[in-house]
Amino acid sequence: MTCCSSAEIESDKLQGRALIHRGGEVTLGDWIDMWWPSYEISLKASARVSSFGLLGRYIRPMLCGHELDDISPLVVQRWVADLRAGRTHVKSPKALSRKTG
Repeated sequence: MTCCSSAEIESDKLQGRALIHRGGEVTLGDWIDMWWPSYEISLKASARVSSFGLLGRYIRPMLCGHELDDISPLVVQRWVADLRAGRTHVKSPKALSRKTG
């Protein structure tokens, strides 16, 4: 007897509630692709646009290729330092404001 149906497992994945087996084989970009559709529906339109923009400007270009197991506190600290300094992979970099970071 199984504890969950495949539909329940898929639902948990989409809602970000499932444990990711072998997280080191899943990149942050792949995880965002699974997570975002269920998250965005919970947001108001303006928050959806803002959050999607943040993902596209600051997270995807710089971190989406990292495997989940490789995202350590040091990786996050370096990423934040790069954002604060305006070092990003976007055409028109804007430094992360002190209020945000």
